[in-house]
Amino acid sequence: MAGDFAYAVVLTPEPSGGFLVSCPDFPELLTEGDDRADAIEQATDALEEVFAARIRRGEEIPEPSILAEDASAVVLRVPPIMAAKAALALALRQTGMSQVALARKLGLDEKEVRRLLDPHHASKLASLQTALSALNRDVEIRVVEVATPEIKQTDARSYKVIADAAESLVDKLFPGAVAGGQAIPVHELLTASRLTELSGAPVTIKVDGDLREEAVSQYQRGAVSIRLRSDVWNGAKAGNPRFRFTVAHEVGHVVLHRSDLAQNRGCAFRDVLTATEKLPPEVPIFCSPEWQANAWAEAFLMPLAGVRNYLLRLRKQGLEFSPALFALHFQVSSQAASIRLERLLPDLVAR
Repeated sequence: MAGDFAYAVVLTPEPSGGFLVSCPDFPELLTEGDDRADAIEQATDALEEVFAARIRRGEEIPEPSILAEDASAVVLRVPPIMAAKAALALALRQTGMSQVALARKLGLDEKEVRRLLDPHHASKLASLQTALSALNRDVEIRVVEVATPEIKQTDARSYKVIADAAESLVDKLFPGAVAGGQAIPVHELLTASRLTELSGAPVTIKVDGDLREEAVSQYQRGAVSIRLRSDVWNGAKAGNPRFRFTVAHEVGHVVLHRSDLAQNRGCAFRDVLTATEKLPPEVPIFCSPEWQANAWAEAFLMPLAGVRNYLLRLRKQGLEFSPALFALHFQVSSQAASIRLERLLPDLVAR
């Protein structure tokens, strides 16, 4: 066994609320939690107790299973001291060495070796490392980055419901830009006070130069926390079409999905791919938070009234419509402009 004591547990929502937790590798591990964060905390304690019981009984510690990607699965790691005790018990079994023989080899009393194997005794890691070394094993300490689980499903919302809400808000926030058919200055919302006002609950925002994703939103310390990569922050303020859309996308999460973040503490929205690429096949598109945030961003950056006023100005000036110039004018990508114009076409023609 490699000794990487990291096991997947499966969180199953209960009809009455909360989550039931099970572990494919340990059938005896069954627990529950009031919400996702509580369920993970309970599962972490339960996993440690399962290890302790198996060590005491001298039972096998299985290799971690390799599970297919599963939104309901969370990988938990056994605490270092407990993992070292399990590794020592396994090493004794694999080498066939008795506790008496190990004590003699270490120059210790046998009861000291028994304490090292006692899951509830507060052994020192250095002592466990010395014992493992006598069995040709070593302890390796690694710090690994753990990806925050994503929220992949939310309440169903139609495009019209999302677009109407986004257009109503943008008309309230930036009436001059809408009336003039101008680009929406979405970068002006990049303050905690503005976002808190939109959300109706505390929101924090900060620049994170080390962030791999373009943006991450999650619930921390009683507030929705938004982190933007530094190039996204600076690019949005400079008018970069892609990064302006990313900011509008995050505003969509704040307005539409604050309750999802609060109810799924420890989870996040991580934005780096398009909603289509991220959409799990089992999730209806209208239930995808990423699709919803994209729909919000489209309508917020290109509201129907603003587009109509832009086209009206073109006609008055005797200018022809150009999709490329439309995208440039509203500071969005050509792809986002094409999708939005296709959705608006019936309304624009009806007018």
